[in-house]
Amino acid sequence: METRFSHHGLWDTHMHSQFSGDSEAPQEEMISSAIEKGLAGICFTDHLDIDYPEEPNIFLLDLPNYISSVLAYQEKYAAKLPIRLGIELGLQPHLAALHTDILSQYPFDFVIGSSHVVHGLDPYYAAFYEKRTEKAAYREYFESILENIESYHDFDVYGHLDYVVRYGPTSNENYDWIEYQDVIDEILRKLVSLGKGIELNTGGFKYGLGHPNPTEEIIRRYRELGGEIITIGADAHKPEHVGLRFDLLPQLLEPLHGFLLVVPLGLLRLELLAHVRQFLLDLGQVLLGEVVALLFQGGFLDLVLDDLPLDDVQLGGHGVHLGADHGAGLIHQIDSLVGE
Repeated sequence: METRFSHHGLWDTHMHSQFSGDSEAPQEEMISSAIEKGLAGICFTDHLDIDYPEEPNIFLLDLPNYISSVLAYQEKYAAKLPIRLGIELGLQPHLAALHTDILSQYPFDFVIGSSHVVHGLDPYYAAFYEKRTEKAAYREYFESILENIESYHDFDVYGHLDYVVRYGPTSNENYDWIEYQDVIDEILRKLVSLGKGIELNTGGFKYGLGHPNPTEEIIRRYRELGGEIITIGADAHKPEHVGLRFDLLPQLLEPLHGFLLVVPLGLLRLELLAHVRQFLLDLGQVLLGEVVALLFQGGFLDLVLDDLPLDDVQLGGHGVHLGADHGAGLIHQIDSLVGE
């Protein structure tokens, strides 16, 4: 059996526009690029980094205008491309209450939590690496992620988990995640216990890493520790980077040997996720380790499979007939189970 991945079945769930302090890309150009590349949908996730050390105002997102712009394009392109409203929060422990207040005021579909500032410094700048070894700097970065998660977890996925290696003195030349496994495992276990996901961020290829962020081994480790939610995003700041290196996804995902739950517009209701989890566990036994992708598109779940060797699967004790239309068959029966 072969599981096919293509732009036509994928969302790019991490992208920036002119509303981010580090991008000048008009939103409509990002949308056009996604349509040209045949993506199934996109989610804008512009930066909000409060208390940013270098330029305090550069990442203060103009929320009213940003949101109104995304909503307007949702309507304009409704027949061509699903567009979702997201945000990338730059997490710091002392901002937890403020972030909670902000999210309560706006209708975000999807929230990425990210670490861009570590104890007052951004690893993007050389100052973060001064007067210590690169390994010590990398370790502090990972430790700060754990601090962030323990202080705040009102997000859907944690973004580019090893972001720091993009900018270190030798980048990832001497980087081996095993040297930090103790803290990385703690991060992943905490995310799993909270029901949070991580992203496969293909932006790492743009920075010459030859790998996504986080590296494939960390994604595999997340799965080994029970992680079930992985989103895919290119971290594009320019139209030409939308869907960057999505052609590599088959080889990046193949080592997972399991199912992949892709949720590009917010977490599923917990009770629905519980049913889906059991369904995938049952199905995984039948598929003998093949990758299954669930794409949550416009409120519907589409089960993407090739040559599924059965018509009926037991979902929490209920028979689910997939039939010819896999997506509709699955979502309709899940609807009846959870009253969606």
